[in-house]
Amino acid sequence: MTGVPQSSNAEIMSHIHKYYVRSGRIGALAPLHVLFNGGAHVAVLAALYALVVRYNPFIYFSFIATVLFGALVGFAAAAAAQAGRSRSLPFNLLAALLLAVFGLWLHWLLWIALQLDHGAAVAEQLALSGPAGWKDFFTWLAQNYHLSVSRYVGSQGAAASTHDMLWIWGGEAAIVIALALLTATGATRIRLYSERTGKWASTALKIEAVGIDTTPDALRSAFERGDFSAFQQLERLDYEACRAQPSWHSVELELIAEPGDMALRAINVELITNRWDAKGKRKKNRALVVQNFLLPLAEYEALIERLRGFAIPVPPPQGVRR
Repeated sequence: MTGVPQSSNAEIMSHIHKYYVRSGRIGALAPLHVLFNGGAHVAVLAALYALVVRYNPFIYFSFIATVLFGALVGFAAAAAAQAGRSRSLPFNLLAALLLAVFGLWLHWLLWIALQLDHGAAVAEQLALSGPAGWKDFFTWLAQNYHLSVSRYVGSQGAAASTHDMLWIWGGEAAIVIALALLTATGATRIRLYSERTGKWASTALKIEAVGIDTTPDALRSAFERGDFSAFQQLERLDYEACRAQPSWHSVELELIAEPGDMALRAINVELITNRWDAKGKRKKNRALVVQNFLLPLAEYEALIERLRGFAIPVPPPQGVRR
């Protein structure tokens, strides 16, 4: 089985759209992994984030730190849930939400301890407070602590108002939570799990080739009909020849497998339009064809044998045109 109960697996495999489907199951140890493993990683991230916000004098760098913090919390949440064998997107999103709230809470406690007079005592009191206590604290803080904010980069800054400070802190929390949920969603969708072996699948080969000249929709339609003749058109990518062309088309293929489960053989395919910019650097425009598309075992083995002969890994070096 490949991510679905056995009774559903035959139905999906016989369907024209042969895509991997998560079972939605949650491993018994997933909550513990999220609580301890995920919590520990987020605690470290929150400490680093608090230090950056406290000691970095540039508000724009603090914004970048906020974005990175939210994204990393989402990855940490998904990784912890998947370490506990969670195949449930709702569970992973719940883990990301809870860890994001925990990370913000801990970050604020550490920032308060570092920033305010008698901050350690205030942080200790807030750590034991409920929502009402935090609301009163933020109201007081917004009235007594104001950042200097400029409307444009390089322009003269002005102290933010009490209302602006509340919006800034609310926006910070919204960014962290939204990015945590977004990255957790992406991290959950890209991994495949074998219900038969109880193991996660991994990338067996990722390679870029040329030779397929069609549209993403047409290629996707052919795959879904069971027509894989396009694979016979693949050719080795010659970078030396490509440097002499202003633009060219290529295809990136990622083959995914769990060795113990013969039914779990999947592929991701992207068509790429390549060009050289004015500085001689390669620019790519990607178009997704299929993701987590289940291949018949014979087609998978024939394709991976053919691609291994190309012996060109992805990503290629970002060379300058000669």
